[in-house]
Amino acid sequence: MDAYSTWLEQGKSYLCRIVDLLHRGSIDDLVIGSEVLTAIPEMVKKWRRSELLPD
Repeated sequence: MDAYSTWLEQGKSYLCRIVDLLHRGSIDDLVIGSEVLTAIPEMVKKWRRSELLPD
């Protein structure tokens, strides 16, 4: 998530909505800022491994 209006104009109310989505289980992961450089590639590896393994 990255946008000027998200954090500087919508602020706390937007952040509260995101935290609520996490607690409700509507989203699995939240990646913010420079964390995308390491987290996204790891998430993709996890997705690919799960596709290869039978349920």
